[in-house]
Amino acid sequence: MKLTKDLLRKIINILPAHIYWTDKDTKIVGANLTQAINFGCKDVESCLGKDTYDFAKILGWSKETADSLHKEHLEIIRTGVGKTVESTFKLADGLEHTYLSYKEPLIIGDETTGFVGISVDITDRKRVEEELIKMRAAKEAAELANEIKTQFIQNMEHDLRTPASGVTQMLYNLAVKENNLEQKETLQKLANASQRLLDLLNEIASFDKITSHEIQVLAQKVDLYGIANNIIELETAVALNKKLDLQLEIAKDVPQHVISDKNRIFRIFLNLIGNALKFTNEGHVKLSLSIAKQIDNQHCILKIAVSDTGIGIPLHMQHRIYERFERATPTNKGMYPGSGLGLSITKQFIEDLKGEIEVESSAGKGTIFTCLLPCTISLLDITNYDNIFRQEIPTKNENIYTPSLPQFDTKTDFSDKKILLVEDDEIAQMSSRIILADNLHTNFSLAKTGEEALKMVRENNYDLIFMDLGLPDIIGSDVTLAIRKTNKETPIVALTAHDKALIRDICRSVGMNDLLAKPLNIQKAKAVLHRWLLKEKNIDVDSNILDYTISNDNQIIDFELCKKILNGREDIAKQLWQVFAEILPKYLQDLKSAFRKTDITTLYDLSHKLRGAATYSGASKLRVAASNLCAATKPKKVKVADIKELYNVVCTEITEVLEVYETL
Repeated sequence: MKLTKDLLRKIINILPAHIYWTDKDTKIVGANLTQAINFGCKDVESCLGKDTYDFAKILGWSKETADSLHKEHLEIIRTGVGKTVESTFKLADGLEHTYLSYKEPLIIGDETTGFVGISVDITDRKRVEEELIKMRAAKEAAELANEIKTQFIQNMEHDLRTPASGVTQMLYNLAVKENNLEQKETLQKLANASQRLLDLLNEIASFDKITSHEIQVLAQKVDLYGIANNIIELETAVALNKKLDLQLEIAKDVPQHVISDKNRIFRIFLNLIGNALKFTNEGHVKLSLSIAKQIDNQHCILKIAVSDTGIGIPLHMQHRIYERFERATPTNKGMYPGSGLGLSITKQFIEDLKGEIEVESSAGKGTIFTCLLPCTISLLDITNYDNIFRQEIPTKNENIYTPSLPQFDTKTDFSDKKILLVEDDEIAQMSSRIILADNLHTNFSLAKTGEEALKMVRENNYDLIFMDLGLPDIIGSDVTLAIRKTNKETPIVALTAHDKALIRDICRSVGMNDLLAKPLNIQKAKAVLHRWLLKEKNIDVDSNILDYTISNDNQIIDFELCKKILNGREDIAKQLWQVFAEILPKYLQDLKSAFRKTDITTLYDLSHKLRGAATYSGASKLRVAASNLCAATKPKKVKVADIKELYNVVCTEITEVLEVYETL
């Protein structure tokens, strides 16, 4: 049967949904009967030529409602990006109706001539939802009370723990430097009181998260040496204040990296050491790591022992020390204050990791806590595993490794070192130049393409090369292969916006020495320079260096993140943002052109570059949208229809970023 205009009109008119399309001035040029009648018109013909403001007069809408709808329609026509919206307004029956509408630009050739909309009445569904909400009122009241408690804990973590930590450290520093004995004693008492408050806040926060099952057990690469060193550094001030000898011993056969839960391992170490320091007034506290049992080449039982020469635990109290809010010494005695949560939390963490803990102690004779944890050894540390990313582990003698704390923060002037950055993205170039040249004072050079990089390497001797993997002409791995034919020595550090785990083997196979996730920040850069130029191999960039990641993926613009990446340089961050805002319209234009031409390769390249630029600029929603489109377009045979929604989101996010930038 031939689909005539008359038949098509009849089909459209019997549909319960509102169907309408407009010209570029948002005036109705076509609609179905449902749309016409519900919007106060007797037939479709009397609906034609009207816009939002005309319907507002007929139906009695407010000016704010009309302005909002009109602005929405103009934006769809202007940007060429469709929208799905939910809105509520009064119709010809005099009642409020809620509609779910999908509005798409109407494109003829290369020109947007208006938009087409389909709206479905969801008033009844909304009414049912409201009834369900009322039915769940009693349950939600209980949940609200729990949420208030959780919110209090979260606020306490941020609003109390952060300043308390800073005050504690400042008081300890002042106490160490003070020469007046009376004032020194006062400062030490204040510092101790502040530390007790901080310990209490930490314990309550951790206990709340455990009991509410917020903390999931993760399988991560854990740097045991790095965590142990960090704990010793963190607790050194407390030990010095009490004139205690704080020791760390790591047996030679203990692998540096295991696969476990980083946060739980850290808190086990921290709680046991902190507890030992609290109950020890003279002598020493020691953290020892050894292998209790080597199960096979990749699995072992890690033994963590914390021993002290403190007051000890009476035998009749030892079975109760892991109970919540239980203490071996009453808090009203005032000598050893605390919440009684520390060991309960520690035991919970150990059990989460399928481990065991036991105590050996007696009153006045000190205490030894022994913890056994089953661990998977990281491939980085399996004997004879050929991995160029593996760090060399220095040893002091045959049996014991006592690592020193990394001191890479001491050197920030690398003016005697020639550094080459190979990077095509303008935003990444600008950010990296500030970090490497202005902050670390390196002799900095830039190559924007693979060909340019090869030419510069042939003509110059560089101490280190940062290599972007997604270059426009020759991919970074191939550039590295070409360099390695004549240059085997210069460290080459890969920079990538991809998942590092997916490309680590590729980087290793072509001769790269290290691998960093973008964005490059001051801490990562400094650590890399110390590791490869000053040969400080005990620095683990992955485990010990602060990574400025985007914590809120719903942020349109996070200017503070942009400043952090640039080491707090607000003036440079503003310049970077200006450049970013200037290039975004070109990105949007090129994306639309590639989409119309169904050019998947170009869409992939553009989204890949856009993801990197958004990462450095702190545009997290755009970064996520570009990342999703990049992943979807990587298979070159993907159909345009399958990525349309992802493409629309990217276009929308670019528009939102530009709108927010204009208000700034």
